[in-house]
Amino acid sequence: MNELYEMTFKGKSFRGYNEKFNLTQGELSDIQNKITELNPLAEGIEIEYKIVPRDKTTSKRGEYCLLIYSEEKEHYLVNICYMFKELDLYLASKNIGVCWYGMGKVKDPYEGRLKLNINSK
Repeated sequence: MNELYEMTFKGKSFRGYNEKFNLTQGELSDIQNKITELNPLAEGIEIEYKIVPRDKTTSKRGEYCLLIYSEEKEHYLVNICYMFKELDLYLASKNIGVCWYGMGKVKDPYEGRLKLNINSK
């Protein structure tokens, strides 16, 4: 926990992207494992995620995009923000820059979100 706390003061973000810094398969695997270990703030809210190559989204930045879906229950937005801030701190601790810019869309809908009954807007 101390390592993540220290990363709150060392956030890493990117404005440009350079292919020489692509994630390795090991790093991508570590990120997927870390996501399964994230601690929810509110129990009983289903979360789904998928890591997809950027070119499968409308995003213009980076190598991968993290798609995050949450069941809509009380405090679901605070819960998902809390969980993925923990991931943000983990990525900073691994010297991986992120850019949380919000609402990019996938080109082909991700079927997994259907089981959460998340409304398309």
